[in-house]
Amino acid sequence: MIDFANKRNINIKLASIPAPGADWKNVEELWQNILESEQANTESLLALGDCATTCKDHSLTTFLQPYHMEQVNSEDSLSTIVSKVREENRTPGLIRQLDHELGNEAGSHQ
Repeated sequence: MIDFANKRNINIKLASIPAPGADWKNVEELWQNILESEQANTESLLALGDCATTCKDHSLTTFLQPYHMEQVNSEDSLSTIVSKVREENRTPGLIRQLDHELGNEAGSHQ
């Protein structure tokens, strides 16, 4: 994004980002927190997209499109993980299976 802004001579002011929480009661709360962080990222991107639309900045709207789709996919994946973690109480061993699935998924992205 910074490269895009620089090419268009857009001034950027970077603000600090608060550190994520680190005191979770259980695994479900951890994954729920990660999902909520992604949802907050989505809201920020949507607000930026709304500004681009209002200003009729078609280049920025086009630039943001892949980020919007990435957020849709991230939220979908995280929602699935949260659901599986919730099921762990009813299906012991599911966390090991989830760990295996996530490991395979990470390996396929390399």
